[in-house]
Formats: sequence, C-alpha cells, structure tokens
Amino acid sequence: MRVLLVSFGLSSFGNGAVLPLTAVYVSEQLGLGLPWAGRYFGAIALTSFVLTPLGGRLADLRRPGAAAATGVLLTASGYLLLAAADGWAVVLVCAALVGAGNALFYPALAPTIGAVTVESERQRAFSLRYTAMNVGAGLGAGAGALFVAGGHGVHGYRLLYVLDALTFVPLALTLLRTGQRRAAEGDLPPNAPPASRVPATPGAPAAPAPAASGYLAVLGSRAVLGMAAVQCGAMLFGYAQFESSVPLLVRRSAPGSLYLLSGIVVVNTVAVVVLQRLLVPRLRRWPQATALLLAPSCWVAAYCCGALSVLLSGTALAAALAVFAALFAAGETAYACSFYPLLMKAVPRHLLGRASAITSLASNVGSTAGPAVGVALLTHTSPGWTWSLLAASATATAAACLMVRSARLESAEAPAVARSVPDFQSPEGPR
Repeated sequence: MRVLLVSFGLSSFGNGAVLPLTAVYVSEQLGLGLPWAGRYFGAIALTSFVLTPLGGRLADLRRPGAAAATGVLLTASGYLLLAAADGWAVVLVCAALVGAGNALFYPALAPTIGAVTVESERQRAFSLRYTAMNVGAGLGAGAGALFVAGGHGVHGYRLLYVLDALTFVPLALTLLRTGQRRAAEGDLPPNAPPASRVPATPGAPAAPAPAASGYLAVLGSRAVLGMAAVQCGAMLFGYAQFESSVPLLVRRSAPGSLYLLSGIVVVNTVAVVVLQRLLVPRLRRWPQATALLLAPSCWVAAYCCGALSVLLSGTALAAALAVFAALFAAGETAYACSFYPLLMKAVPRHLLGRASAITSLASNVGSTAGPAVGVALLTHTSPGWTWSLLAASATATAAACLMVRSARLESAEAPAVARSVPDFQSPEGPR
C-alpha cells in the first residue's frame, strides 16, 4: 500500500502538470481553437462513459491490479501520443485512449486497494490515496505552469506530456505487482464464485443457482443504487461546484483579486493534508455510513459561509472564504475515507468491479452536469442566492447518505446485494 501511495502521488504530479494546460495546448499551441479543446474533453468523457461497464466486468473477471494497470498504460499512451499531435484526428485518438484508460482504471481502484489492505485499514488507505492525489496534483500544476512560463513554446508543452506519460509507468508496474503477489499467495481469482471458497459438506444439498448475477445483481441492490446517488450528488453539488462555480462566485464578490482565488485553493489543499491526520483517526471510530453523511453536511456549512461572505468585505471576506475552503476540505476528507470502504461492504467481492463501474458512471454524470448547473444558477440569480441554492442542493446528497445509512451495512452479516436479491445464495445457504 505504501508503494501504491507513492505511485499515485507521482502519477498525480505528472497529471497535475498538464491538465490545467491542455486546453491552452490544444487550442493555441496546436492552433485548433477553443471548440476543439472542448471536443477533446468531451471525447474523453464519452469514451469513458461507454467503456466503464466493460471496465467493471474486467475488474471482476481478472485480477483487479492487472485491469487497473492496463487502464494506466492506456492513459499514458494517450498523453504520449498527445505530445506528438499535429492535427484534430490525433487529438481525438488521444482523447479516446485517455477515456478508455479511465474506464478500466476507476472500476478496478477499490478492488485493487482492497487486495492489499484489511477492512480495518481501508478508511485510512483511501484517505491517504486522496491526499497523495491532491498534493501531487497541486505540486504538479505549479511545476507545469513554471515550466511553460519559461518560454519554451510548443516544445515545452510536448516535453511536459512526455514526462507526464512516464510518471504513469511506476504506477502501472506497482499495480501489476499487486496482482502477481495475490497469485503467489494462492488467493482465488476475483471471478471465482462464492461457493468455490468454502468446501462442500458431504451429503449437503447443492445450493440453487443465484437468481441474478453480474450487473443484474448489482442494479437490483438498493444499497448500490443509493451509493451511486451519493456519488452523483457529491460530484454534482460538491466537487464540480468547487472547480467551476465557486471561482466565479469569488470573482463576483472580489473583482480583480486573483490572490483570493489562489488562497482558497491553498487553504483547501493544506486542510486536506492536515485533516487526514486529525480527522480520519476519529472517523475510523464512527460507523462508515455516519462518516459519509458528514461530507455533505460539511459542504452545506461551507456554502453557508460562502453566502455570508457576500455581506462582507476586506479581511472579513477573506476569512469567511478561508473557513469555506477548510469546511469543504473536511467534507472531502470524510468522503474520501468512507465512500469506497462502505461500497466494499455493500457487495460481494466478485461483484465489486461492477459496483464500482456503476458509481463511476454516476460520477461522470455529476461531474459533467455540475459546471452547467452552477453556471446556470450564477447567470440567473445573485451570488448570495447561488450560494444558498448550492447549500440547499447539497442536502440532496445528505438525503442519499441517509438512505444508505438506513441499510445499516456495518451491522449486516450479508452483503447488501445478497439481501436485495431474495434468491441470492451463499455457501452457507439462503441469506
């Protein structure tokens, strides 16, 4: 797990160095214009959305580390090809490769981390992974901006994409190593049916076949659908708003103050790192569904601080927005350490890849619609009303968390998918 965390941080550093610059590279350096920059990101989202169900199935049928490594290598190939792009056709191929890589990687993420941790360690492991990703991306964004500011022109951008592709190689090798280690320990493959894990009792009647399998079983689970709703809401009313509408709201409140925008990002990043050490150990003593509920609750409080900032100016305005950034970071920390461990309680291991694929699709929907929703609110209402409406919208995510919490996954002996399909059988008989 330690090696995985270092690899995650390194790949996030490389990705952070190029992501803020990709629109500039495609539109200006390659001379394709802003429309093609939008098409590039749209092609990534579309490819990922179409192929994610396949990625979930591969994560269940094969070693999750191998599926995740394949996704990482596809992403690296996309960025490496983007370094040599000279026209719109190559740019679209690059987008398809990156989208396909995301489609394979994200459904396999939870099964891969689950393969190298025990249940008591998973909250901390996922939180550390999120922290490594944030710190790496932040440092990479700063390094990339400084590098291209040196006046290297298009060749500087191309070199950045080559370096970005290289930072994915250690992660791919680590993920492959994870799969090899599990095979060496004699572990059963993830696609092994549950009955194969318990020796048959002589003379016992054979268990009937499950009534549903694969995506039918996952989609029949109210708990998994609840987790998908939580994921969609977290992206739609949380992360996407922080990246899109919040900067516009801050610009409305303090025109011309770029330092204030940068300060919010810095406070948020530092708070994520600090809260990982202060908050996560306490959250590990809570039920995971309760910890998950804390995330949208913190975002509601953060948006209320944003609404208060509209009435302030000067130092008071900056202080209110700093509290907003810290509260939002607390929500991110709670969400990162509880969502995937709770999802892993909701489904049997041999369906975890498919369940992750369902939540990844929900994430895509939320992150795609989120910026449009935020901008529409800001266009038709005042900043104070926009902050308030975002706070009210975040309560929808809290409601979805309450629905998941009502399933009481921590106290249940059977996975939620097993409970949601009445005829689902385990090696011990009907549950």
